Amino acid sequence: MTNTEFIRREKNGDHHFAFAPSRKVGSSRFGALDTALVVGFMAAFVGLIFLLAK
Repeated sequence: MTNTEFIRREKNGDHHFAFAPSRKVGSSRFGALDTALVVGFMAAFVGLIFLLAK
């Protein structure tokens, strides 16, 4: 790898580590657990609203 290519990769954040899978530029950082937690909190909030509305 030339010095120019190294600098270009550093600026673009194009790092390839053996222990970390590379992500595409537009990929989301949220996993299934994060999604489940957000949906659970939303359901609990809506349930609380319906419970208090009675």
